[in-house]
Amino acid sequence: MSYDIEVYGKLRLAPSEVQTGTGPVTASEIAGEGLVQAFTHDSGEYCFIVDGPHDVGGEDMDSVPTGLPDNVRFRYAVVVEGSAQPHIGHALRFADDLAGVVGGVVHDPQVAVEETSDPRYVSRRTGPSREKFLHVEWFRRFDEESPSFAQMYLESAKEHLPAALPTVFGFSEPLRGKLAEEGAEGVDRIYREDGDRSRLVLRGRKPLISGFVSGWSDQSIAEQQRVRLVFDASALSKPRFVSAFESFFVDLAQRSSSFFSFAEVTQSRFSPTMALPQRGEWPGLPQSPPWLSWFSTEYADLVRPHLTAGAHRELSGGMLYRSNMPATSVSASWTEPGAWVPSEFVPVQADPDNHRKSTARASEMPVALLSSDYFVKVR
Repeated sequence: MSYDIEVYGKLRLAPSEVQTGTGPVTASEIAGEGLVQAFTHDSGEYCFIVDGPHDVGGEDMDSVPTGLPDNVRFRYAVVVEGSAQPHIGHALRFADDLAGVVGGVVHDPQVAVEETSDPRYVSRRTGPSREKFLHVEWFRRFDEESPSFAQMYLESAKEHLPAALPTVFGFSEPLRGKLAEEGAEGVDRIYREDGDRSRLVLRGRKPLISGFVSGWSDQSIAEQQRVRLVFDASALSKPRFVSAFESFFVDLAQRSSSFFSFAEVTQSRFSPTMALPQRGEWPGLPQSPPWLSWFSTEYADLVRPHLTAGAHRELSGGMLYRSNMPATSVSASWTEPGAWVPSEFVPVQADPDNHRKSTARASEMPVALLSSDYFVKVR
């Protein structure tokens, strides 16, 4: 579980400006062309990440809280991985300071509107319930088809789930590419030309919220290539969407020769439960059973004996596993004997400050996924 805070403002800040006035926390690393920064406390403890600024406008306006000032143009996300109160406190103070700098307001989805009269805060709702988000990711190894990953995604979405197509795309904010103008060919071209070491950022119209296609060069530190999409989970209440989504999920896994894919519902827009690798290696499977999982043939042979609950479908190139949980249930809350794999298939996540970080990879996985790079391998 993460604690998510959003800051909406009228100013776009450079990374060095986002770090201004951070008090006892400082930016420790910057990734993704400066859009994502990790902040640590003076004591050395990890505190939170800041993602942004991202443009707000057009199709994005249906995904922002009501009651925002008319002149806000940019969104910053402040995310605490876990529920450590000191870190949440630092993040809230940082968000307050950032809102002052960008001339904006703070949106804390965890706080109901009646609980605060501070005009700097806005809320999407008046009750304690939180939104749910559907996270889906496909993982594949690098090969000669890696530059075609964006094309695979677009073709699969167009055929099975047009709602998964982006409306805008690009490598940095503001996202200037428009699918309606450039078509799938334009997305494919820009990814092949400039996506070797940069992720192609995607944004759509609900139910699709956002996503990315990671870089295709095997010279980067990452040892896998992936597509991540985030949807408004309320779409799962529609049987037609669920059926189309499952077809899309399987088809893209097959097209891309993914070794693992998952779809899960969480209460965080920014953080799926999948472990983050220390460096670039494959950390292992999620700790909790996702709603849907795809395993390559090699992975399926290892996990099949343990998945005694739920339903299996043996398909070309792998196996689809559907847990017994309702599609709209939060994955991390589901427990059932035989619903998921034993502990040797999941990484150790023993960092008290960042519960998503892998501190040691899983001991059981297909041999092909074991890192051969001494500088990447996590023992």
